Amino acid sequence: MTKLLVWRDRLRVIYRDYEVLLRPLWKFVLSLIVLIFMNQTLGYDERLKNGIVLVVVSLISAFVPPAGFVLMMAMLALVHAYALASLLALPVLGVFLVLFLLFERYVSAYSYVIVLMPLAMFFHIPLLPALLLGLMAEPVGAVSSFCGMVVYFLFESFKNTAALGGGVTLDNVMNSYQGLMEEFLQNKAMPLYLAAVTVVVLIVYLIRRLAVPHAFLIAVLAGTVLFLTILLIGELALRVEGEPLLLLLGSLVSAGLAMLIQFIALPLDYSRIEQIEFSDDDYYYYVKAVPKMQVAAPKVRVKRINAQKITNNTADLYETLQQVSSEKKE
Repeated sequence: MTKLLVWRDRLRVIYRDYEVLLRPLWKFVLSLIVLIFMNQTLGYDERLKNGIVLVVVSLISAFVPPAGFVLMMAMLALVHAYALASLLALPVLGVFLVLFLLFERYVSAYSYVIVLMPLAMFFHIPLLPALLLGLMAEPVGAVSSFCGMVVYFLFESFKNTAALGGGVTLDNVMNSYQGLMEEFLQNKAMPLYLAAVTVVVLIVYLIRRLAVPHAFLIAVLAGTVLFLTILLIGELALRVEGEPLLLLLGSLVSAGLAMLIQFIALPLDYSRIEQIEFSDDDYYYYVKAVPKMQVAAPKVRVKRINAQKITNNTADLYETLQQVSSEKKE
């Protein structure tokens, strides 16, 4: 535990000292990962797979605000959609506009969640963003996870619809629009995941605000159990084809990562809880203070031993050995 705290403090100092360089760097890496994922899952426009394009777009994303990052990723996703079925890109654009208005109004502070949620769904860890939102954000953050999951299921429906009948033409455009909306709205997994993630965000938020020891740990465990319960029971009730093993493994990984991130961001020492009471002219206050874990980095002492010049004189050699032995004892 002590070593983890020491490394945590060192990393925080490094990030504080080099934040001007590290912030664009991690945004560049994040953008690059999202673009590679997008090219792997959609990848209908070969021009966007060019390495130079990936690097240039990632560099631009590293210096734009979060809302600009979301807009750039949405535009690239639309380009892929247009390359596969240009006529079907219109309803996708319409859904994007509705989500953008919802996002811009309520959750612009949680922009990255909208982009990362489809990535989390792909790797079967949608619980991780939900836990982190409940631990570190406000309940309104659930709207960002809602938008991200809608984007994921929208493109799943888009790919399934475009693959039917060899494409979309002017002759069957209305049927294609209808098929896309039916595929999207009748997907039983989407409302199930939306409900599970929303409930987890709210429950984790409420529990971690309780004045009880280890509230954050209890919130993570409760959110994980609740998430698994809702999805497993919902899949059985709605007859949704799922992958219980991947769901269980993804949830366990999500819980572990959430606790690790929470420990790095806010390690609390519940063994030193303090009760503080004070008053002013109007109120008498009872305050429960939980201190953060603090540890001093161990000081490394380097003992220097001066090199002695070796001579043929055995007396000098004897004196040198005695000096080295005494220094070691000290």
